[in-house]
Amino acid sequence: MDVAKVVAVLLCGGQALPDLYGFDQVAAGRLPLVLVPTTAGTDSEVTPVAVITTGETTKANSYAGLFMLFPVSAMVSGSRVW
Repeated sequence: MDVAKVVAVLLCGGQALPDLYGFDQVAAGRLPLVLVPTTAGTDSEVTPVAVITTGETTKANSYAGLFMLFPVSAMVSGSRVW
């Protein structure tokens, strides 16, 4: 889900992945985003944060935004999440 959040921003154009690192760095918009978790755990579907490891380093980079990383909708069902 974190990758989906960042890709939704990247596909709107204008910024490269390194430019998004940090808090509230999204300058443009993002594509509509609906997240559906398949396991319980991180609550990534309802947070404005994405943590990505690019492979260039073993350090994970955090991307956080006030609104741009929240999904339009998150579908969660306690009986369907394992």
